[in-house]
Order: sequence, then structure tokens, then C-alpha cells
Amino acid sequence: MGEMADRATRKLGWLADTLHVDSLVDPIPSVLAAIPALQPGTAAVVARHLADEDRWIREAIDLAPAREPVPGAPECGVRRLEVQTAGPIDAWTVVCAVGCRSRGEGCPCGMPGAVEGAAHIWPRTDVLAPTSIGA
Repeated sequence: MGEMADRATRKLGWLADTLHVDSLVDPIPSVLAAIPALQPGTAAVVARHLADEDRWIREAIDLAPAREPVPGAPECGVRRLEVQTAGPIDAWTVVCAVGCRSRGEGCPCGMPGAVEGAAHIWPRTDVLAPTSIGA
């Protein structure tokens, strides 16, 4: 477990340093807080690093992804959605489980600030009713 913790600490510290955010105590909140202000391409790279690290750790300890299916879908009704339940409930997001991409402005996804080619992702409160999963 020591190797896993060292690797994760180094990766998170590197991300925090790269984004020029505070990494002295716990870099996770600083990195997560910086993501919304990043350019879409930079945010996508950071998200891939975080997803890779999450997957590596989960596989090492045989833990399933922190996701639950969401009933229904915004606007188009076609996508299969999942809520990402890792972290505090206010940080949960809803993503398209089949990896579809936004068409940008006018996309039926209804994603705020839709960027063409970006993965669909919504704040939990935009998709889930207060009585839904974890609310």
C-alpha cells in the first residue's frame, strides 16, 4: 500500500504544481477547485490524469467505480447517465456513460457552457431531483 500512496501523492502534487494551486496540505481540494476555471482542453487532460489514478487505485484494491445509474436523461432521453459519487455530495457530477460528446451551442444536452467535442458532464443539481440518489 505504501507504493500506491506514494504514487498517488506524487501525481496529485504534480497536478497541483502544474496548475499553480496550493498543494501543501491536501492537493485534492485545490486541484478540484481549479478545474472549472481551466480551458476545456486543459480540464480534459487533468480529468484524464485523475481518472487514470482513480482507476489504477481501484483496480489495485478491487474496488468498483464510484458511479450509480441515473434514471432518465436530460433533453434527448437517449443517453445512459451515471452519477459520479466519489467525494462530497456537492462535488458529484453526472456524466454520459456511453461517452457521447457535445455538439456545442444548441446541443440538446442542455449542458451549461456546452463546448463542441467536450464530454457531457452536468453538476448533480442540474440533473437529479432533491429526492434522487444521495440527495
